[in-house]
Amino acid sequence: MKPQYALTTLAAILAAAGAHAAPTNMPGMDMGAMSMSSATDLNDPMSREGSGTSWLPDSTPMYGKMWMKPNGDMVMLHGAIMPRYIRTNSKRGAEKFDAPNWLMGMYSHPLDAKSQIGLHAMVSLDPITEGGYGYPLLFQTGETWGGQPLHDRQHPHDLFDELSATYSRLLGGGASAYLYLAYPGEPALGPPTFMHRLLAYDYGDAPIGHHWQDATHVTFGVATAGLNLGGKVKVEGSVFTGREPNEDRYNFDRPRMDSHSGRVSYNPDKNNAYQVSYGFVKNAEGDGSDQHRTTASWLYNKPLGEDANFTTALVWGRNDLEGEGKTNSYLFEADYQRKANTFFTRIENIEKSGHELVIPDEALHERKFHLGEYTAGYVRDLTHGKGIDTGLGAAVTLNTKPSALDPYYGTGSPVSFQIFFRLRASRIQMNKMDKMAPDAPSDTDGASMPAMTPPAPAPMPDMNHPATPPPAAEPAAPATPAAPMPETPPAAPAPTPAAPAAAPETIAKITATIAPAPPKAREKNAMTVTLTDSAGAPFTDATVTGDVEMMSMDMGTSHLTFTRHGDGTYTAQPTFSMAGPWRVTVRAIAPGAAKPLTKAFTYSVAR
Repeated sequence: MKPQYALTTLAAILAAAGAHAAPTNMPGMDMGAMSMSSATDLNDPMSREGSGTSWLPDSTPMYGKMWMKPNGDMVMLHGAIMPRYIRTNSKRGAEKFDAPNWLMGMYSHPLDAKSQIGLHAMVSLDPITEGGYGYPLLFQTGETWGGQPLHDRQHPHDLFDELSATYSRLLGGGASAYLYLAYPGEPALGPPTFMHRLLAYDYGDAPIGHHWQDATHVTFGVATAGLNLGGKVKVEGSVFTGREPNEDRYNFDRPRMDSHSGRVSYNPDKNNAYQVSYGFVKNAEGDGSDQHRTTASWLYNKPLGEDANFTTALVWGRNDLEGEGKTNSYLFEADYQRKANTFFTRIENIEKSGHELVIPDEALHERKFHLGEYTAGYVRDLTHGKGIDTGLGAAVTLNTKPSALDPYYGTGSPVSFQIFFRLRASRIQMNKMDKMAPDAPSDTDGASMPAMTPPAPAPMPDMNHPATPPPAAEPAAPATPAAPMPETPPAAPAPTPAAPAAAPETIAKITATIAPAPPKAREKNAMTVTLTDSAGAPFTDATVTGDVEMMSMDMGTSHLTFTRHGDGTYTAQPTFSMAGPWRVTVRAIAPGAAKPLTKAFTYSVAR
């Protein structure tokens, strides 16, 4: 496939993801308020989901397109592509037109109220857009091309970077457990990988400390088991294949399951995410050397209003390599977005040996060098919040190094730059909802009373044409005896008019209760509707139906048919697929009535 066709294909996929993603614009609602479940762990909100089984801050905005069904099924698609020109100015520098890219899909399906399965797939067209040699990135190291170690280049990612399945179950007391199996995938080691942190939507370069912090995100063979303790603390462990992907970016490497790791994550509130992890990675680079990797990170996110956000990441990673000892890496990155403008920065400091940097002079192979990278950039969106965000951006990077490396990189501090076009799906917006009390009915109802036919009015006299009085009677003649007449029987009495038919009985009032209160997501809740007539007596023979809809996003409409109990009460069991604001619209119609009486009840559904 030619690169231009690959770019067109990925751009078309992202465009399709955003084509219908224009938000219902009720701004300001915090994503965390929705408590939409993660595809990895039923106990986590969706916004917390990072790469593999890692945690982001709960308040992290999500860019993509999501489809949900009333039965709880969820599909989400997100990604980015950045066609660009990049130039690294150094003796070891290069220039290139390329397009870093990635696309990820997620699916979850509830098995019952306490368990679910999830699927993840991540792909990249890097093998086509970057080629086997990757893209220029000063001081970057890791993996090989043509049998030789790469240096000052970022290797391309595989076509398939994750194919995973998870099973999670609520245990009670706020705890849950999950199992994650992937081929390929990511073990419990390191922070959310750079491609899954917010900056990746605005800046395509990998960190130069990638292989100290999160390089195991593409591992051919992973099994992770985790225990979530109350939604704030998580303990997990993995066995996985230590060897990084080989040079064939289209194949599936042999799983070895020869390495292991453990991680503890802590999210004390919606804006912070911490983790510490350790892993033994066997023969990571294929040169026979094993690594002991230790990492710690702090991710912070702060929503700043309707269309503004600030996020940072602070990451430390250490590799203890056989024959080389310990080397450390430090990273700070920040991304500030306000409407169509985004400013970002990344600062790194890392130790790398002359051997790691592939310096020709073997005398320098064991020497460790302190290297720095300081990047600042800006993106201006051309389209924003309408399903697809397109933007033009630029970034400048200053690299620092010791003078001992001048023969290989040139004197001074090299400066690199890039100009790019960024394409991604727009941010998923949640509709703003006022704080509601459970069981709060709406203030209006659509009562429709049967038409009443008024009695015909009595005729009124015509005042302009008064009636003419009858003429006066003639004087009576003297009475003459008459012959006797035969007796006439009395006339039959006139029939009594029939009484008007009574108006059909009507429904005057609808009330409802639900249990539990507040109702719970993914469970059958008991809703009882009570109908009364105008006299307050139970109305027993109505037909009652209902519509169930989420108020903050389109998840379709499910329908209820209430069971009649003969005492004016009617029951049904609505199911809400996720926590958040929901509306149940009840319609009750009396026999012979033309229209139903309608009333809506809103509920804050709990997890």
